[in-house]
Amino acid sequence: MHNIDLQHETKPLRIGIIGIGFWSMFTHVPAIRSSERAQLVSISRRTPERLELARQSLNVSHAYTDWRELINRNELDAVVVSTAHPAHAEPVIAALEHGLHVFVEKPLAVTSHDARLMVQAAEKAERVLMVGYDRRFKGLFRTIKSEIQNGAIGTVRQVSVSVAQDYFGLFGGDTIP
Repeated sequence: MHNIDLQHETKPLRIGIIGIGFWSMFTHVPAIRSSERAQLVSISRRTPERLELARQSLNVSHAYTDWRELINRNELDAVVVSTAHPAHAEPVIAALEHGLHVFVEKPLAVTSHDARLMVQAAEKAERVLMVGYDRRFKGLFRTIKSEIQNGAIGTVRQVSVSVAQDYFGLFGGDTIP
């Protein structure tokens, strides 16, 4: 895949979110809005009532029940795909074929066939396809990786991890669109 230098862009990336559910509202939207390098332009969600709640809450003028309209009707640079796991492949491939960069929530796909098609579409379009494995950027996990690579605990043969999160505290108990 070709190197694409997004760090030296002078204008903010215009981003659309496909699947504006609770995860997007509390992770992607704040991240986009806190960046000087990104601008939330459009959103999509299948349920009209929930889409309208999100549109009003976010004050976004472009909102679609069909993600295809989001891709085709806006001048976007990138999309976030945060749909149900089995529904990742189609919008990811379509966005890449439309010339957009894509950030897709984990997992990339539920089948290896779909994953290969998505990677091939990114390579053909020469666009960034990034999967939301965010823990790799967190200090704790970077330290663990470094210590393992430096042999601090010997040869790793198996890893079993359980992660618990207090989502009620994260969301403050509020109802979300």
